[in-house]
Amino acid sequence: MTAPDRRVLVIDDDVRIADLVATMLQTLGYTATVALTGDEALQIVGSTRPDLVLLDATMPGIAGAELLDALLQSAPRMPVLVMTGDPVRAGGMLQRGAVGYLAKPFRVEALNEKLREHLS
Repeated sequence: MTAPDRRVLVIDDDVRIADLVATMLQTLGYTATVALTGDEALQIVGSTRPDLVLLDATMPGIAGAELLDALLQSAPRMPVLVMTGDPVRAGGMLQRGAVGYLAKPFRVEALNEKLREHLS
């Protein structure tokens, strides 16, 4: 599959960041969907099964780690990359099943590298 065939779900409660990451993805040729809450993300995963999820590690309501657990329970083979500025939090998310993380703030080149690594 080429990038345009790939769907990426961006989960971040900050609409500005979510939209920025979605724009980066679209620039790279991916189809991007944004979820601003954990509940919205779980509905999207249940109905569309994205090829990869970018998850903000700090979410209100359903915490990032709990949301990661729920996502992986819903779609165990779906890769989840965590977005965070906290390496300790990232380590905990990796132990829970995330395939990798992007240190915030990140550049489009770093995003592209991670996507190629986990969607090839």
